Amino acid sequence: MIETEQLGTWCLGSERDDWKLRILLRGEHIPADCRPGPEQSLFADLNGITGRADVARGIMIRQEGSDGVAYAIDLAVPRGFRGSLHFMPVPTGLSTADRPTWLDALDGAFVPTRHPGLRVLRSMRGISVLEIAAPDADPLGWSVPDPARSHRPRIGSRDVEERVVTLDSTPRRIWSCRPQRAAATAPMLVVFDGRGFVDGGLLAAVDELDSPPSAVIAIDHEPADADAAGSVLGGSTLPSVPRGSALPTSDPPARGLRASDLVMNPRFCDDVLDLVASMTNDPDHAARTLVAGASYGGLAAAYFALRHPQRFRGICLSPSFWQTDVAGRRIWHHVPESGTFPRPAFVIDYGVLEPAIADAVAEAVPEFADRGLDIEVRSFVGGHEHLWWRELLLVRLGEALAEDPAPH
Repeated sequence: MIETEQLGTWCLGSERDDWKLRILLRGEHIPADCRPGPEQSLFADLNGITGRADVARGIMIRQEGSDGVAYAIDLAVPRGFRGSLHFMPVPTGLSTADRPTWLDALDGAFVPTRHPGLRVLRSMRGISVLEIAAPDADPLGWSVPDPARSHRPRIGSRDVEERVVTLDSTPRRIWSCRPQRAAATAPMLVVFDGRGFVDGGLLAAVDELDSPPSAVIAIDHEPADADAAGSVLGGSTLPSVPRGSALPTSDPPARGLRASDLVMNPRFCDDVLDLVASMTNDPDHAARTLVAGASYGGLAAAYFALRHPQRFRGICLSPSFWQTDVAGRRIWHHVPESGTFPRPAFVIDYGVLEPAIADAVAEAVPEFADRGLDIEVRSFVGGHEHLWWRELLLVRLGEALAEDPAPH
């Protein structure tokens, strides 16, 4: 049995392949405004292990003893697991949750006031989570810097430029940074859901690479104030073009814009290509821009590499290959003719605990092969997980820069 300080214990029986994680959360360590009410239960959200499709699996057992109230749960966790953990009250008896119900529950998500030995990070939704890993999980190659101590680039620092640009007729913020040690002819990096990755330490880690990209462009998918869009692409906005297919009006604008941007949108793709060209120091720049994203962003990274294979290479993290474009086509229907040179290039990483993504990747790979693309695919032991995405983006970036260094 291996202790995880006061929050839980790991044990591995000789007859089992999985770990058993016992979580014991003491009542006094629950923030006062997050304690379950009389018609609520406490849910342990361990990414990839528990979730809204089977809420009962994550419900903790309430225990009362001489030392007060506590909540406990035993979870089977595969070897090598790494992921995020947080807690939230949910309605008692809830078996499955639709998306709106789950988003409402996430408003009450919390981490304990005491969690010795476990780091608190922020997810790409801005929720505080604990980073938790099985005892046999591979060590991370990259760690998130402490913003209070790091002098490395981050949003709000003098090293990062923030501005509003118009992409697919919608003003939104981007953040850009040029690593000091980078060659001007090195590939650039474009990152979707940019704020989440930058807040997760991307720019600080990029600065540590042996051969950094010539520039990093992090794109946000939340509409910015149109009145603030004064300096875009050197002072002029991109031409207005019709938006893509309308999304349900019940979706918040930011979520709708993100889907419109990233689900195989040719106008957004071409506008990002123009943005990259406007920021290139070398007019004869030959290196293909690396474009990276997760979930919908992973789908977009593949689409960019297929639409403009001579200009983009993709890093696809947990890509949503189950999606279709406005014409009902899947991602492999966008593979260009076999005579196109260079051939599209992208890599894929997916979690073994995200079955919809894993199934879609398994479906897509032979379709790519039938169209002449040999795509490298790797899996990780986790769910739809920003902790893995942060790590793997940097791993894949380092590999791509080593393969495609700055021209001499």
